[in-house]
Amino acid sequence: MANTNVSPLKVLMAQTSESPLVRLMGKRGLTQAQIASDFGVSRQTVSNWINGKTTPCLSLKDWHKLANLLGTTIDKLPINFASDE
Repeated sequence: MANTNVSPLKVLMAQTSESPLVRLMGKRGLTQAQIASDFGVSRQTVSNWINGKTTPCLSLKDWHKLANLLGTTIDKLPINFASDE
């Protein structure tokens, strides 16, 4: 049975504050550790991308690889991986 005590506002806030990278990862069932492994970086580095502490410094080939992993194209990757908060 679904929890009907959850405020629609809280649900909306949770959805809008989530990182675009996290949303794409969730659609593909990817973890930070999996992305880190694929790009030879630490899980903390991927976490920093998500939190907006750093931006990915990837080659064009790696941007295409990331887009492919996330099930999108390079032109549809978010400009900023951090949430809009």
